[in-house]
Amino acid sequence: KGAFITKRGERKTGVIGLLIPDFSSASFFSSLKSQLESSAAKLGYKIRLETSQNTTGPQIVKDMRTAARKLAVDRVEGVIFRPYLNPEFIEANKEILSIFRHTETPVVLIDSDISPRPERSDCDLVAVDNVSAGRRIAAHLLGTGRRRLAFMMSGVEIGSNSNWENRLFGIAGEVAVRGMDEGVSTLRFSPDDIESLHALFRSRRPPDAIACGNDRAAAMLVESLKAIGKRIPEDVAVTGFDDDSFARSSVPPLTTIRQPAGLIAKTAFKTLLARI
Repeated sequence: KGAFITKRGERKTGVIGLLIPDFSSASFFSSLKSQLESSAAKLGYKIRLETSQNTTGPQIVKDMRTAARKLAVDRVEGVIFRPYLNPEFIEANKEILSIFRHTETPVVLIDSDISPRPERSDCDLVAVDNVSAGRRIAAHLLGTGRRRLAFMMSGVEIGSNSNWENRLFGIAGEVAVRGMDEGVSTLRFSPDDIESLHALFRSRRPPDAIACGNDRAAAMLVESLKAIGKRIPEDVAVTGFDDDSFARSSVPPLTTIRQPAGLIAKTAFKTLLARI
């Protein structure tokens, strides 16, 4: 009889939360979810995806806060969280993380940290090395004879983010160590901005290669370049990132870097189990 202090109840729900704000934006996430489900099923776990169907930043963040609270209330055993990459919502990502920390829910981040570059949070993070990826992109382009490289910092849904900035550092670093003084130019207009593209190629130093943050932006850029009379890749080489459906459907097919969805999923799941 009476009131007694007991240990916190263990979570035996058998559910792992997967929180990805823009899940439908890239086929990479579908592959990652499939691999997670496969790994989880072998150990008796289920994956519960939470995402947003909205396209505006504030609404996406609102949806993610609501989803985070639901996952915490339902006592999922852990969460794999891909932060929203729009740099305007860094604090929102931290707020979402605080919801899980308040309920002592283990979290592993994928793809990107919640802290702005060059800082690093204290969270586990499973992601590709974007700086090295940028160097590989530059090495490929320079190896094909390109000399005036540019990086497009604008995409279809969001603009610059820490992943893209790290790839830009990698590209610029590779150019620098090869002794090329011209450096890398940054393009801060949308890949479908025909007027800005016209102005770019009338400038004193038009690029002969443009690297994009993802395949969707690269595919759109290819169409825009063709619209102003540029040949791909004879006049301008274009590279993407992720190796999703846009890379294969683009004409010509895109040069891109494939993210290892299976390895990222397995590593994130293994890391989360260790935290649990």
